This record gives sequence, structure tokens and C-alpha cells, in this order.
Amino acid sequence: MFKLCGFVRANENRLSLDGSIKLKIQAVKPDLILTKEHLEFGAAEHGFGDESGVGEKELNETYTKLPKTMKDMMMKLTASVDYDETTMRSLRVVGLI
Repeated sequence: MFKLCGFVRANENRLSLDGSIKLKIQAVKPDLILTKEHLEFGAAEHGFGDESGVGEKELNETYTKLPKTMKDMMMKLTASVDYDETTMRSLRVVGLI
């Protein structure tokens, strides 16, 4: 199985044994991923700078894409500590724009 920065190919197993094709999974990869010992604890997105100030791409990445990515990272981190409440409270996920 091929892995790149902690992300497995999302649509690797789309073809079922009976020949049917499963729906395509939409995957998102941030511009930068911070990892330590194969655990992801931070991500960064580079917004597109334009002359008129804040662009649509920057707003989309700031308010939609990055928070969802950070939530997914937090869920994986909590699973890695077996949902221990005291350890979960000390976890931090960093997001940079």
C-alpha cells in the first residue's frame, strides 16, 4: 500500500470483487503537514494573494478546508492515545494560514 505524508490513496480499493465501482472519495491534502513519529499534529495552507485583498481561495482554505483537516488530525491523535481523557486534554493541533 502506498503512503504519502500519512495519507493513504483514498480511492485505492474502489473496484469491488463483484465488478461494481464504489463512489469516489474526495481527499484533501494541505500544503504543509507537521509530523512527529508518524503522527500528524499540524497543517498549513497557503492562500492565494491577489491585488484586491482577500480572495475566494484564501477564504475557502481559511474557514473550510483547514479546520476540517485539523479536526481529522485531532481525531487520529485521540485514537492513537486510546481515548485517554487526561492525555486527550493535553493534545494540540496547529493550523497555519
